[in-house]
Amino acid sequence: MELKEKTNHPVPSWRRRFSAVSFFILLSFPVFLGGFPPLHQPGPAVAKSEEEVLQEQLKQREESLWQGANDDFQAGREQEAADAFFQYYRQYPDSPRAEEALWKAATLRRELSLDRADADWGKVQELFRSFTMEYPDSVHLPDAYYEVANAYYQMRYYREALTYAGLFINRFGDSPRLSGALYMKARILLLLGRLEEAAEVFRELGQVGDEVDKLRGQAGQAHIDFARGKYHDALAVYLQILKKMPAFYEQDPELLRHKGLANLRVGNSSEGRKDLLQYLNIAGDRASRSEILYELAESYLADGYPQMARRFYQQVVAGGEQDSRPAVLSRLRLAQKAGEQPAVAKEEAAAPPEAGKEEVAAPPDTDKPFQDVLDLQYQDPASQEARYELVQRYWQRKEYDQAYDMGKAYLRYQTAPAEQKVVVDIMGRILAMRMTKLFAEKKYAEVYGIYKHEYEYVKLYGRATLLSLTGRALEEMGLFRQASVIYYRAMALELTPEEQLDLYIHRAQTYLAENDLKSAQRLLKYLRKIYTAEAAMGEVCWLSGQLREKQKRAGDALSFYQLAVDKPTFAENKDKYARDYLRLLFELDEILDKAAMLETFRAEKWLPPQELQHWYGRLAERYGRDNNLAKARDAYLAALAEDMPQQGEAAQKLRLNLGDVLLQLGEKAEALAQFRKALEGENSLVKKLAQQRLTQEGIDRAMVETEAVLNK
Repeated sequence: MELKEKTNHPVPSWRRRFSAVSFFILLSFPVFLGGFPPLHQPGPAVAKSEEEVLQEQLKQREESLWQGANDDFQAGREQEAADAFFQYYRQYPDSPRAEEALWKAATLRRELSLDRADADWGKVQELFRSFTMEYPDSVHLPDAYYEVANAYYQMRYYREALTYAGLFINRFGDSPRLSGALYMKARILLLLGRLEEAAEVFRELGQVGDEVDKLRGQAGQAHIDFARGKYHDALAVYLQILKKMPAFYEQDPELLRHKGLANLRVGNSSEGRKDLLQYLNIAGDRASRSEILYELAESYLADGYPQMARRFYQQVVAGGEQDSRPAVLSRLRLAQKAGEQPAVAKEEAAAPPEAGKEEVAAPPDTDKPFQDVLDLQYQDPASQEARYELVQRYWQRKEYDQAYDMGKAYLRYQTAPAEQKVVVDIMGRILAMRMTKLFAEKKYAEVYGIYKHEYEYVKLYGRATLLSLTGRALEEMGLFRQASVIYYRAMALELTPEEQLDLYIHRAQTYLAENDLKSAQRLLKYLRKIYTAEAAMGEVCWLSGQLREKQKRAGDALSFYQLAVDKPTFAENKDKYARDYLRLLFELDEILDKAAMLETFRAEKWLPPQELQHWYGRLAERYGRDNNLAKARDAYLAALAEDMPQQGEAAQKLRLNLGDVLLQLGEKAEALAQFRKALEGENSLVKKLAQQRLTQEGIDRAMVETEAVLNK
């Protein structure tokens, strides 16, 4: 039985609340008091049994409920009518009118659910599905299957909707609603990304339907082109359809929606926004409203209208589901202060953070809009913007581990070059801090471990810092060949002049340590050429001296050490230059010509006092071998000057030797004073020798005195 045409009359609000249940209570009230009054007064009646009276009352109650439901329907009280018809079906399932009651209840529920944000499509689906099971022979069965599929579609349970649409098409191929089912199935397949299957169904739709269905089939093929990113092709078909039937969008508003989006994708922003705004006005599809508002906001933002974009973002947040894609991404945009920074300036604003620059850190409680994107829409392209923002926020708050992990997550996906550079720079700095800390703690294997395990990100870093630290760690572990390879790779990266020199020096050191003299000579020859007139020449010459010593060319080595001393590169390496220079001077016995250098090293503090004392002692010994006692004495006195160590075994031996020289020079008093000071030292052998000299001096003096007395 079909629904009768209904007449909509204004109904007072109190009557809208008058449900079928209330009607049933009123209907039952006279029965409770003693039954309905007789409709006529016949002559003497035969007394009815109690069972007959009860049956008659139940029949009247059933009729009253049925009539009440129809009255509510005729009066335009759809909700009350739906409830009453469903109640009739539940109370009288065996009634001949139960099928009609369930059908009307389900149909009214469906109509009530159209264009309502709070529609309970789950209830609609339950009613029609119950109908398919309870009345498999009904003439309404095809429509019931169709409506189950449609209810699932409205709930976005697309796989379930696809199942029932398929059942409808297979079982009721001669139904007038076949084209509608095909259209539904095609749209579901399109939403599920099964484009080839969707294309096939759209082609079938164009073959079996009327003129509108044929155009829907063509529009569907264009929708597939749109899904594949062929926006120009899709847009051409949409325009062709509208040229053939200008009012087609009234039959299929989705064409207007796709046309608007296609226009936005190809850069026709103004036309695209016009289409989408028209779609919102005529479609009434609340499911896609927030998505369209978000697209409009993105378009306005891209075109440099941030205030207009902000209004649309705010509408999405205010009206959409809070966990939906448009709402989540709109909160992201609002958190990015879309109204203050146009999107066109994004690439210009993306620049690596400057070292040492103080940055204002955003508080952690403002991270939620960005974290929501990662929790709820992590596969959306906009999630990269959330990751990028969080990397910078963690870095600014010095939450380095979180910044590094988020940077790794960012680099897993397609990135914008300017933003990637910022992220990689931050990650590189974090790795450099980790490696520097471990190097300072002498955990060299762990430094190399970072290089090995994070190599995927190390190689992205444009600066040589990480490779340099890795090479230094390998040097400390004695892996010189591996270190030289790392240094060689680092030379191709971005370097300051200081970093470049440091790498050259360490490369040369690794060649020398590995005894790869050929490579060392080739490199140092090149360095002497490029650093001829620069301060770096001192360090290069010292390394060249090291090379010449390994080549058994001590004279050449001494010449290079002389150059290093004359033009030192690093103040902290002066002791190294002086030490090797003095060592070779003594080994080649050329110290006497360069003895004044000791005074220079002393005056300019190139060497610590302990080392200077050692070299002055050796100089004194060298003078002693030439019997140049006066210069030997001066060298010993310099070794024991006030700014030299006065205690210790070295000083004790020097005093003993100085006493011997002084004795030879006839300065006995000064000699005895040095012997006495030598007795104060801790070395027992030196003390014994000093005592012997004092004793011998005493004996000699006594013999002289005795001899003088005897000669009187």
